[in-house]
Amino acid sequence: AGLASEALARAGKDVVGLDRATAALAAARAHAAAGGLAIDYREGGVEQVADLPPFDAVVALEVVEHVADVQEFLADALSVLRPGGRLFLSTLNRTPKSLLVAKFGAEYVARLLPVGTHDWKRFLKPAELAAHARAVGALVTDIAGMAPMAGIGDWGISRNVGQNYIAMAIKG
Repeated sequence: AGLASEALARAGKDVVGLDRATAALAAARAHAAAGGLAIDYREGGVEQVADLPPFDAVVALEVVEHVADVQEFLADALSVLRPGGRLFLSTLNRTPKSLLVAKFGAEYVARLLPVGTHDWKRFLKPAELAAHARAVGALVTDIAGMAPMAGIGDWGISRNVGQNYIAMAIKG
Protein backbone atom coordinates (compact mmCIF):
# COMPACT_ATOMS: atom_id res chain seq x y z
CA ALA A 1 0.00 0.00 0.00
CA GLY A 2 1.15 3.56 -0.38
CA LEU A 3 3.14 5.43 -2.97
CA ALA A 4 3.01 2.86 -5.76
CA SER A 5 -0.73 2.44 -5.20
CA GLU A 6 -1.20 6.19 -5.54
CA ALA A 7 0.87 6.41 -8.72
CA LEU A 8 -1.15 3.60 -10.30
CA ALA A 9 -4.45 5.19 -9.23
CA ARG A 10 -3.36 8.54 -10.72
CA ALA A 11 -2.62 6.66 -13.96
CA GLY A 12 -6.26 5.55 -14.05
CA LYS A 13 -5.85 1.99 -12.76
CA ASP A 14 -8.22 0.30 -10.33
CA VAL A 15 -6.04 -0.33 -7.29
CA VAL A 16 -6.36 -2.55 -4.25
CA GLY A 17 -3.58 -1.86 -1.77
CA LEU A 18 -2.63 -4.43 0.86
CA ASP A 19 -0.54 -3.92 3.95
CA ARG A 20 -0.20 -5.88 7.18
CA ALA A 21 0.98 -2.83 9.13
CA THR A 22 -2.01 -1.00 10.60
CA ALA A 23 -0.19 2.31 11.06
CA ALA A 24 1.22 2.28 7.53
CA LEU A 25 -2.20 1.49 6.12
CA ALA A 26 -3.81 4.34 8.06
CA ALA A 27 -1.18 6.74 6.72
CA ALA A 28 -1.72 5.47 3.16
CA ARG A 29 -5.49 5.89 3.45
CA ALA A 30 -5.16 9.44 4.77
CA HIS A 31 -2.63 10.42 2.10
CA ALA A 32 -4.75 8.98 -0.72
CA ALA A 33 -7.88 10.68 0.59
CA ALA A 34 -6.06 14.03 0.81
CA GLY A 35 -5.10 13.62 -2.85
CA GLY A 36 -8.63 12.68 -3.89
CA LEU A 37 -7.67 9.14 -4.87
CA ALA A 38 -10.07 6.21 -4.59
CA ILE A 39 -7.95 3.24 -3.53
CA ASP A 40 -9.39 0.11 -1.95
CA TYR A 41 -6.95 -0.34 0.94
CA ARG A 42 -7.23 -3.57 2.92
CA GLU A 43 -5.34 -4.73 5.98
CA GLY A 44 -3.66 -8.11 5.62
CA GLY A 45 -2.38 -10.28 2.81
CA VAL A 46 -3.81 -11.93 -0.27
CA GLU A 47 -6.58 -13.54 1.78
CA GLN A 48 -8.14 -10.07 1.86
CA VAL A 49 -8.72 -10.09 -1.91
CA ALA A 50 -9.99 -13.66 -2.30
CA ASP A 51 -13.46 -12.23 -2.99
CA LEU A 52 -12.26 -10.32 -6.07
CA PRO A 53 -11.70 -11.52 -9.64
CA PRO A 54 -8.07 -12.38 -10.53
CA PHE A 55 -5.81 -9.39 -11.04
CA ASP A 56 -3.92 -8.45 -14.21
CA ALA A 57 -0.92 -7.36 -12.15
CA VAL A 58 0.49 -7.53 -8.64
CA VAL A 59 3.13 -5.02 -7.55
CA ALA A 60 5.32 -5.73 -4.52
CA LEU A 61 8.05 -3.14 -4.15
CA GLU A 62 10.77 -3.50 -1.51
CA VAL A 63 8.94 -6.37 0.20
CA VAL A 64 10.56 -9.72 -0.64
CA GLU A 65 13.72 -8.95 1.34
CA HIS A 66 11.55 -8.75 4.47
CA VAL A 67 9.45 -11.93 4.16
CA ALA A 68 10.26 -15.15 6.00
CA ASP A 69 9.57 -17.46 3.03
CA VAL A 70 10.13 -15.96 -0.42
CA GLN A 71 8.54 -18.85 -2.32
CA GLU A 72 5.44 -18.76 -0.14
CA PHE A 73 5.17 -15.00 -0.67
CA LEU A 74 5.51 -15.39 -4.44
CA ALA A 75 3.00 -18.26 -4.51
CA ASP A 76 0.53 -16.08 -2.59
CA ALA A 77 1.04 -13.20 -5.02
CA LEU A 78 0.55 -15.51 -8.00
CA SER A 79 -2.60 -17.00 -6.47
CA VAL A 80 -4.51 -13.75 -7.09
CA LEU A 81 -3.23 -13.26 -10.65
CA ARG A 82 -4.99 -14.38 -13.80
CA PRO A 83 -3.01 -16.76 -16.05
CA GLY A 84 -0.53 -14.61 -17.94
CA GLY A 85 -0.76 -11.91 -15.28
CA ARG A 86 2.31 -9.87 -14.39
CA LEU A 87 4.09 -9.79 -11.04
CA PHE A 88 6.37 -6.78 -10.50
CA LEU A 89 8.94 -6.99 -7.71
CA SER A 90 11.70 -4.68 -6.59
CA THR A 91 14.31 -5.64 -4.06
CA LEU A 92 17.94 -5.33 -3.08
CA ASN A 93 20.70 -7.44 -4.57
CA ARG A 94 23.04 -9.22 -2.12
CA THR A 95 26.30 -7.58 -3.17
CA PRO A 96 29.08 -5.73 -1.35
CA LYS A 97 27.68 -2.48 -2.82
CA SER A 98 24.22 -3.07 -1.33
CA LEU A 99 25.78 -3.93 2.03
CA LEU A 100 27.68 -0.64 2.06
CA VAL A 101 25.03 1.64 0.54
CA ALA A 102 21.62 0.14 1.38
CA LYS A 103 22.43 -1.37 4.75
CA PHE A 104 25.22 0.64 6.39
CA GLY A 105 24.82 3.87 4.42
CA ALA A 106 21.03 4.17 4.68
CA GLU A 107 20.69 2.86 8.24
CA TYR A 108 23.86 3.94 10.07
CA VAL A 109 25.31 6.89 8.13
CA ALA A 110 22.41 8.81 6.55
CA ARG A 111 19.83 7.51 9.07
CA LEU A 112 17.23 7.27 6.28
CA LEU A 113 15.92 4.04 7.82
CA PRO A 114 15.82 2.71 11.35
CA VAL A 115 18.86 0.60 12.22
CA GLY A 116 17.96 -3.06 11.70
CA THR A 117 15.46 -2.44 8.88
CA HIS A 118 17.40 -4.71 6.55
CA ASP A 119 19.18 -8.02 6.96
CA TRP A 120 21.74 -8.16 4.15
CA LYS A 121 21.68 -11.97 4.20
CA ARG A 122 18.03 -11.81 3.06
CA PHE A 123 18.78 -9.68 -0.01
CA LEU A 124 18.24 -11.71 -3.18
CA LYS A 125 20.47 -12.01 -6.21
CA PRO A 126 18.42 -11.77 -9.44
CA ALA A 127 19.11 -15.43 -10.26
CA GLU A 128 17.82 -16.47 -6.82
CA LEU A 129 14.62 -14.47 -7.28
CA ALA A 130 14.15 -16.03 -10.71
CA ALA A 131 14.65 -19.53 -9.28
CA HIS A 132 12.06 -18.89 -6.54
CA ALA A 133 9.62 -17.61 -9.17
CA ARG A 134 10.13 -20.67 -11.40
CA ALA A 135 9.57 -22.95 -8.40
CA VAL A 136 6.06 -21.53 -7.95
CA GLY A 137 5.03 -21.31 -11.60
CA ALA A 138 6.22 -17.94 -12.85
CA LEU A 139 8.86 -16.93 -15.33
CA VAL A 140 11.00 -13.83 -14.77
CA THR A 141 11.11 -12.17 -18.18
CA ASP A 142 12.79 -8.86 -17.42
CA ILE A 143 15.15 -7.40 -14.82
CA ALA A 144 16.47 -3.86 -14.66
CA GLY A 145 18.60 -1.98 -12.18
CA MET A 146 17.30 0.98 -10.24
CA ALA A 147 19.67 3.84 -9.53
CA PRO A 148 19.50 7.36 -8.14
CA MET A 149 19.56 9.89 -10.95
CA ALA A 150 22.14 12.61 -10.31
CA GLY A 151 20.77 16.09 -10.05
CA ILE A 152 17.06 15.25 -10.05
CA GLY A 153 16.64 13.58 -6.65
CA ASP A 154 14.75 10.66 -8.14
CA TRP A 155 15.34 7.08 -9.22
CA GLY A 156 15.61 5.73 -12.75
CA ILE A 157 16.14 2.52 -14.68
CA SER A 158 19.72 1.33 -15.07
CA ARG A 159 21.54 -1.68 -16.49
CA ASN A 160 23.40 -1.97 -13.19
CA VAL A 161 21.60 -4.40 -10.84
CA GLY A 162 24.37 -4.21 -8.22
CA GLN A 163 22.21 -2.54 -5.57
CA ASN A 164 18.46 -2.30 -6.28
CA TYR A 165 16.60 -3.96 -9.11
CA ILE A 166 13.10 -4.51 -10.39
CA ALA A 167 11.85 -7.71 -12.00
CA MET A 168 8.79 -8.72 -13.96
CA ALA A 169 7.50 -12.29 -13.81
CA ILE A 170 4.62 -13.80 -15.78
CA LYS A 171 2.28 -16.33 -14.23
CA GLY A 172 2.28 -19.58 -16.19
